[in-house]
Amino acid sequence: MNTNRYHHGNETRVQMPVASATVIEIGDTIHLVSGLAVNAAGLAKETDDTAARETAADTIIGMARTASANGETDPVVVDISLEAIYELDLQSAGALSFGDLVEIFASLSYVVDQQFVAGSTSPVAVCVKEKPATGTKFLAKLVPQKLLNTPQD
Repeated sequence: MNTNRYHHGNETRVQMPVASATVIEIGDTIHLVSGLAVNAAGLAKETDDTAARETAADTIIGMARTASANGETDPVVVDISLEAIYELDLQSAGALSFGDLVEIFASLSYVVDQQFVAGSTSPVAVCVKEKPATGTKFLAKLVPQKLLNTPQD
């Protein structure tokens, strides 16, 4: 999908090594697993959608700014800033208020790259501008729990 989701704010870009069988697109959330960058789809499969969202929340570190094709292990550029604002997509249309938390969309024990749902149990981002019920796009800051060393139990 390679969607530049960066909207504005300060970025902190780092290069991270990529797990060899991982396809990363620009705009994917990046998760740190065993010292390697993977996207949400590359996370280990869980028993249900709640566990999958929790794993995604516990390992999120930033947003992909460059892509990596299958088999490539060259580093990918990741924004790990706590200040950057991104334009994200809800899985389906719905209203969000400033401060609402969102989670990565998960269904049947897998997570979907670049789609989010309202939820506060396993948050990965916080809405920073009121969003009406129509449309799916909204502005948010990431809540990189792995970077902040605040994984939930």
